[in-house]
Amino acid sequence: RHTRDSRLAWQILVATIPVGLTGLLFADFIEANLRNPLFVAGTLTFFGLLMYAADRYGRGTSDEFGLTWPQALAIGCAQALALMPGTSRSGITMTAGRALGLTRSGAARFSFLLAVPGIGAAGAYEGLKLATSPTPVEWAPMVVGVVFAALSGLACIHFLIRFIERIGLLPFTVYRVLIAALIVWHFA
Repeated sequence: RHTRDSRLAWQILVATIPVGLTGLLFADFIEANLRNPLFVAGTLTFFGLLMYAADRYGRGTSDEFGLTWPQALAIGCAQALALMPGTSRSGITMTAGRALGLTRSGAARFSFLLAVPGIGAAGAYEGLKLATSPTPVEWAPMVVGVVFAALSGLACIHFLIRFIERIGLLPFTVYRVLIAALIVWHFA
């Protein structure tokens, strides 16, 4: 038996598995074949319009604690799509959350929580590389940087969730489509 917090924590861990497996299996393919400007413009546009549709037509009746296990895994699978250039990790997970019936703030909170295992693993990996490096590392400035990055990140997340609650995801759709148009204009 789980509390709602422990259930959510387990759902986040389970939802992290698809992006890890996809990265291990397809990282080389993605690097070799999908990193071109027109592909990026296409994914920016497609996933931007999908974001708008999910936000506009999503039911938005539950928060992140109301997710079922299949829904959490589906959002995790959507996160794996973010390995494609031009696909925002937070954008695609919020899109999936909205499409699966989460409120705007619930989708945003689950998306940001879903980033924690990946960021933690990447930070631990890079920290281990530094700790085992033969070159001396100045740890004090790095710790100060990590603390300030964490505090500013939390503040940004707080304000972004409030912004999304009031305005929705349309500004992000417009931004993505404009960036895609600039890419096409420059490279086509």
